[in-house]
Order: sequence, then C-alpha cells, then structure tokens
Amino acid sequence: MTVTVRALGTGPDNAAEWDDFARSTPGGTIYHQLAWRRIFAREFHWESHYLTARNGDDLEGILPLVRLKSRLFGDFLVSLPYVNYGGVVATSDSADRVLLDAAVNLAGSLGVNHLELRELQPRDWNWPVRTDKVCMRAPLESGPEEHWRKLPSKLRSQVRRPEKEGATTLVGGAELLPQFHAVFARNMRDLGTPVYGQSFFGAIIRELPGQVDVVLVGLRGMPVAAGILIHSGGRTEIPW
Repeated sequence: MTVTVRALGTGPDNAAEWDDFARSTPGGTIYHQLAWRRIFAREFHWESHYLTARNGDDLEGILPLVRLKSRLFGDFLVSLPYVNYGGVVATSDSADRVLLDAAVNLAGSLGVNHLELRELQPRDWNWPVRTDKVCMRAPLESGPEEHWRKLPSKLRSQVRRPEKEGATTLVGGAELLPQFHAVFARNMRDLGTPVYGQSFFGAIIRELPGQVDVVLVGLRGMPVAAGILIHSGGRTEIPW
C-alpha cells in the first residue's frame, strides 16, 4: 500500500494519536509533542504545518514544521524553532522519504528561503549540514554520591567553591520565573542574542505539567545563575 502525507487535523483524537506516536517511536522527543504547537501559536502566532505519513489508516511517520518569518532571521521552515531537536520520526524508510519530499514541496509552495531540520542522527544525503553544534550527554549514576565520585576533580573543585561562598539552590516552578528570566535576559543581552519573553517559559510549564523545573542559584540573597530543566523519556536536559 502507498504511503501518503496528510496535514494533521485539529481534533482531540488526532492529537492523542500524534503524541502517542511521538512518545513510543525511536527518535521521538518531548519537542515532537503537540504541546509545542500550541505554545508557538499562542506566544508567537507562528504558522505551523504538522505532517503525518500514513500507510492506509496506520500512522508511520510525523514531521512538525513551523514557519519563522522575521527581518532578523528571514523566512524559513524549521523543525523545530527555539528547541534542540525536531525532524522526521518514522517507522519505515518510505514514510521518512515521503515526509522529506512533502516538506521540500511545502517549502517551495510557501516560497520560503530554506528548510531546516534539527535532527540528532546523521543522514546520507546531499543537503548542507551544520556540524558546529554538539549534544553532550552524561549517564546519571544510581545516586548523587556515586555521580559525584565520577566527576573530574577539577569540576568537583569548581562546585565546592560556590558552596564555600554560601551559594544556595532552589528548585520550583512558575513562581521562580521572574528571577530566572532576569538572569537569562541579562546573559542573552551580553551574548548579543534576542531574548524571548517570560510568558514563553510560563506556557511551557503549563503545557508540560510535571515535566519542567526552574532552578535558581542564589548568592547573598541574589539570583546569580538559573536554568530550565525538562524531564522526558528517562532524560533531564537544560535547554535554557
């Protein structure tokens, strides 16, 4: 049977099927879940195209695409913006191929400047590939003491220094966003990078309940470091 591409509908049944596929299929990440489509639409009013590949009634692949259009970054389709991962998730080579072809055709019909896929696995294709960014992962041990012993001695010394200075760590949720955003915005300014508003992070916490933590490091009553932690699929990462 021929694999065909369709745009995702907006009904709750379609949403449940998409998210189940993203969670259960190798290559799927928390960023493939439909929560991000709602976040991007509500916070930035971005146009999105969420594509499915079907073999009859069976779902065999998904590809979320968002159109970014601005004076600063240009006009392009990306899977996915502002996050680390995206791209095609498929259970067959044919589904993978038809989704890529559909994305290229969509980019052409929209007249965008380019199509960008943020994927973890290398592909055997002739598209331009950026290799200047890396993903670093570390396996966590069974407990904090075991993990501490595995850290290099220089890193342990760097951790002990702020502890000796009286640094404290606070983990919470949306109530810590103002302090987080103050630190985040200052760092982005120093890097010369435009910063997203605080409401973006609030939307992430609301759309992904129980999967997001805000972490603050304080010194003498002032927040001096901060991060957003996202937990999914047995992994914890710090995208911001």
